[in-house]
Order: sequence, then C-alpha cells, then structure tokens
Amino acid sequence: MNKLQTPNLKPKILITGTAGFIGFHLADRLIRDGYNVYGLDVINDYYDTNLKYARLEHHGIDCKDFRSQDDGNKSEAPTLNAQRPTVVND
Repeated sequence: MNKLQTPNLKPKILITGTAGFIGFHLADRLIRDGYNVYGLDVINDYYDTNLKYARLEHHGIDCKDFRSQDDGNKSEAPTLNAQRPTVVND
C-alpha cells in the first residue's frame, strides 16, 4: 500500500475554545498535521467576537448562520453526540 492509499488513522480531536487564541492555533497545527479536528466555542464577548468569527472562517467555517443565531441559547449536545470523540482527556 503506497502513501496515497494509507487511510487516515489519526483520531478525532475535540478542541474547546476553538475561536480563542490558544484553541485556534492548536486547531491550525493539528489540521496541518492531518488530524480530524472538531471545534467547539461559545463565541462570548470576552473580547472582539469579529476576531473569533474570522478565526473560524480561516478554517473554512461559514459563520453567517452562527452570527444570525447568536442569541446565547445554542446547544452543543447534538454536535457532541454526532461526532462521538474516541478519547476525552482532561
């Protein structure tokens, strides 16, 4: 089996705070290294939310739907249940 035929055996990784400074850069690095990255962020107003949306858009996430629903009543449970991370480390 050559390199092009090798399946991606790297685990799914869930990063909380993906739109923040550390989460964004961690996600960026893991994506470049070939990991399957799933991000979660509440997009609070601790600092500029436009910067947070820009970071998510950098990773190809279309944020216009998130911005229109930005009412503080989002639920992460359906996403977590759908992705089912294999390992969760504290």
